[in-house]
Amino acid sequence: MGVMVISVVLLIMAFALAISMIVVRRRKAIICVLVMWAVFAGILAAMFVLPLVHDIMDRALARNAQAIGQNYEISQAILNQLELSGTGDEITDIFSLNPGLLRVEYGHTGNRNFIVYLLDNEGSVVGLLANEIGETRGSSACRVNSSGSYLLEIKADGGWAIILY
Repeated sequence: MGVMVISVVLLIMAFALAISMIVVRRRKAIICVLVMWAVFAGILAAMFVLPLVHDIMDRALARNAQAIGQNYEISQAILNQLELSGTGDEITDIFSLNPGLLRVEYGHTGNRNFIVYLLDNEGSVVGLLANEIGETRGSSACRVNSSGSYLLEIKADGGWAIILY
């Protein structure tokens, strides 16, 4: 609705400008009218074409999500992602996880080992999330069997970033 109001206002402005320019100089008035009509045509195209494009994209994304088996629960997990970053060795703060598949994306800018362990609240290793040498980017997954408090132990010689979801 807002786009329609803007279109009407621009159309009125175009006519007012065109009439004033006709009175002053005809040649420039014709150019101004053509430019204003081009702007108006672009607004009309945006009003009608963009919603169609969005609808087509939404349908395609929905088909793709169904085709690869993604569902609401996975989407919700992505919304609840945990992003961590730092430099060098670190033990993270405690965070909560629910049972299921924990997916991890990571990156490291150092030259030596980059190792990431998922630990439970008693310090026992639940899973090895990364074990790389040098600068790297990657992803992994780990099964979390029970709800509870967890933390990461990170061994690195450079900058790192980790996303858990």
